[in-house]
Amino acid sequence: MLNLRRATEKDLLLLYDWANDSEVRKAAFNSRTIGMEDHSSWFLRKLTRSDSDIYIMEFENIPVGQIRFDEREERNSYLIDYSIDLKYRGKGFGSKIIELGMKAQMDKFRKDLEFIALVKNQNISSRKCFDKIGFRQDDRTEEFITYKYAGRYEK
Repeated sequence: MLNLRRATEKDLLLLYDWANDSEVRKAAFNSRTIGMEDHSSWFLRKLTRSDSDIYIMEFENIPVGQIRFDEREERNSYLIDYSIDLKYRGKGFGSKIIELGMKAQMDKFRKDLEFIALVKNQNISSRKCFDKIGFRQDDRTEEFITYKYAGRYEK
């Protein structure tokens, strides 16, 4: 059974480990390893901000991934960042966490929202996840693809 819950301070080390996974670092904008002090201050700041939401997806009560939504300057538009634990990659959890996360955001605000994802061209698994869900490629550079999705809130 899949469950999505809000991240808490207790998830600090879990997200630190996931953030420093070698594949996650390769897919990130900044590929250098993150120090604990930097991660800790960043994470605790994100938990208290009203323009950022972090969720943990669990499968049978085991954390398998995280998804974060950062509000963009355009109101009702959110940038998506997600990662799946190494042991659970390739099992369909990427598209599931994106779908569940978007639903959680729309349920929270009770309205339609726009979702944006920036994906490195060589990150084939993430590209497949966003394509599968129905995101459209909005822009492409030598390094990144910008995906967009117009989420429809359902009561």
